[in-house]
Amino acid sequence: PPIPPSPPPPPPPEPEPEDHTAWIISGVVIGVWCLLSYAGYYYYVNYYSKRDWSAEYKAYIARKRHAQRMKEYSKKEKEVKEKVSMIDAFKREQNRGKVLRWAKVNMGALKDRFRRGPPRVAPAPGGRLPGRPPAKLALPY
Repeated sequence: PPIPPSPPPPPPPEPEPEDHTAWIISGVVIGVWCLLSYAGYYYYVNYYSKRDWSAEYKAYIARKRHAQRMKEYSKKEKEVKEKVSMIDAFKREQNRGKVLRWAKVNMGALKDRFRRGPPRVAPAPGGRLPGRPPAKLALPY
């Protein structure tokens, strides 16, 4: 009898897909490094190398000197204000003394005058004090 044909062999198993994660990560790292390198080069060539360092240093020194001058000025201004306030306080104290002496003299005389009572004036003809109109009585009704 004829030999039956053998069954076809089973298909070979499909190979596992390759894992490209490592290649992707390394590509990203190299790309970012290249991008940052170019950005640094661009900045250096177009900006950093064209700066005038001596002018910047001179400006820095000028700012420092200005700050020092302002510090000294504010210190002197503070001393002047303190002197002015001391002079003002002295003048106020002197004026206060003058006012107290004046009050002692004049108010003392005023007290004595009130202690003696109202000034005595001879009544004018008609029974009133001279130079005064007759008093009006304010009655509640």
